[in-house]
Amino acid sequence: VTEGVNYSEDYNITPILSYNSKKVIHINKALYNYNVANENSYTYHFQEKNKRQLWKTFEKLTSFFCDKNPLYIDAIEKSKLFSIVDCLLICNEKNNHDEFIDFLLIKLDEINKKYWRYLPLRKYLFLRAYRTKTYSILSKKIKFIYHKYRHRFKKDHM
Repeated sequence: VTEGVNYSEDYNITPILSYNSKKVIHINKALYNYNVANENSYTYHFQEKNKRQLWKTFEKLTSFFCDKNPLYIDAIEKSKLFSIVDCLLICNEKNNHDEFIDFLLIKLDEINKKYWRYLPLRKYLFLRAYRTKTYSILSKKIKFIYHKYRHRFKKDHM
């Protein structure tokens, strides 16, 4: 596990352990979960420092998988993109994370746009509007477009 990473520590090591395992099996039973009601947990409140720790995890995983099958890097890049959008949505509501938003936008620019197609439609529309700095103007329009046209997109993009 990466030093100083308390948030995403499971994601920090599980893919590497799985990759190096001789055998991985699927059990259709929940053996591990988060107590989302615990106000002292890392996942209860949005904390910028915890989200920044996630980027240390992404860096570690990218470094480990960079010379392996490209599908691993694809999975990491998709995860980065989903994390960026989720953080931007939260930051947009809270209105007090300008420096972190700048950090996220820099990270967003590092991600190939080919991964955007994996976003659910409403998150894709949000991201497009956010990148063009028209989100506050378009937020109502985005909701309208999403509800009106969502049937035209593949089910897996919703």
